[in-house]
Amino acid sequence: MSIEELHKLFLESNGVSTDTRSITESQIFFALKGENFNGNLYASKAIEAGASYAVIDEEPKSSISDYILVTDVLKTLQDLANYHRHYCNAKVIGITGSNGKTTTKELLYSVLSTTFVTQATEGNLNNHIGVPLTLLKLTAQTEISIVEMGANRPGDIQELCEIAEPDYGYITNIGEAHLEGLGSLEGVYETKTALFRSIIDNGSICFVNQYDEYLKDSTIPEEKFTYLTNEVSLSERSSVYLEVDFNNTSIQTQLTGDYNIDNVRAATTIGEYLGVKISDVVVGLESYHPTNQRSQIIQFDSYRVILDAYNANPTSMKVSLKNVKHQASEEEYCIAIIGDMLELGDYAQSRHRDAIGYAITLGFDELILVGSLMSQAYESMSTEIQFPDLKIAAFADVEQVKPYYNKIDKKGSLIFFKASRGIKLERLLT
Repeated sequence: MSIEELHKLFLESNGVSTDTRSITESQIFFALKGENFNGNLYASKAIEAGASYAVIDEEPKSSISDYILVTDVLKTLQDLANYHRHYCNAKVIGITGSNGKTTTKELLYSVLSTTFVTQATEGNLNNHIGVPLTLLKLTAQTEISIVEMGANRPGDIQELCEIAEPDYGYITNIGEAHLEGLGSLEGVYETKTALFRSIIDNGSICFVNQYDEYLKDSTIPEEKFTYLTNEVSLSERSSVYLEVDFNNTSIQTQLTGDYNIDNVRAATTIGEYLGVKISDVVVGLESYHPTNQRSQIIQFDSYRVILDAYNANPTSMKVSLKNVKHQASEEEYCIAIIGDMLELGDYAQSRHRDAIGYAITLGFDELILVGSLMSQAYESMSTEIQFPDLKIAAFADVEQVKPYYNKIDKKGSLIFFKASRGIKLERLLT
């Protein structure tokens, strides 16, 4: 069956599914395979659950007319997404980077939605499966699609660009993320900037963050890039949340951390470039409320929590720790609960030691370390720590730290949570 023929069936369907546990009537089931699963084994179950067709790449044990046999299910899903992307008239914006991808995506979605029918990546569906699923949700009415692109090995962004073929691209920054797969900062740079190379070859404009030291010296042809606006600046007014000045207007966002200013600049720049009125840019920025464990402020009766436990890498850990300590008042007892930063490979030991050392020098009142990597790093440097008044405790995982955390007298405290997603640090709050 050709992609054109499959696309016709897709248009008549209720969308696609890759999971029989959540399949709905008249969806097309794609039997994806991985190291620990084989969707082909569940094709008949998908049909029984209401799927109109099951796309498989292994010969079925029974002859069912609703099976569509292809050479490679994943490649077929990606090809279908690319075909549908061109079938629809939406402009595609690709966003990648080491930190801030999701926050920028959501801010931009909030800004563009004031003016256009806008679609964006849901959750963290930003890989070789998530990007096709995002594109397959495009409709004839969609005007702009914001596609988040993640990478943990060389070539990932190039592959995603071949699927999405973005018209516009923005790289948030270059930092020490996924070093285990990408090898070094140079590897991160080479992988992430594939987005810009794709735009240069086939797209319209690269939006360049000139405030990032690795991206500021752009080699992009002049007609193919625009820098972030320099009209967005930090407000001198004191606020728990990030407040900026833009075009003689004060904008009160619901984000914490001065480091989010580049995310605000990006949403502002791209929004204005695509035709959003300044007044609507302001509305979009102020109406966005983070709810996804990214810089969330949770106010309890006698203390407050800054929950930033969705992800972490050495770069984001340091800027977040600095920001939290800057936010704490003199009266607050400041606790940092930091967990393992995953996918660092050979850099893991040194970067966890660096993070612990940095938190100590910032002057936190108490430091709670969670995870095997943090615990091992602390053990290796415990004899070097020269801050006797600082309380430090280390635990192997969240379950072990729970009793300790529950006994803390939290009154008057500011408690900061930061770790990679796999640590599930937020469970301390349940």
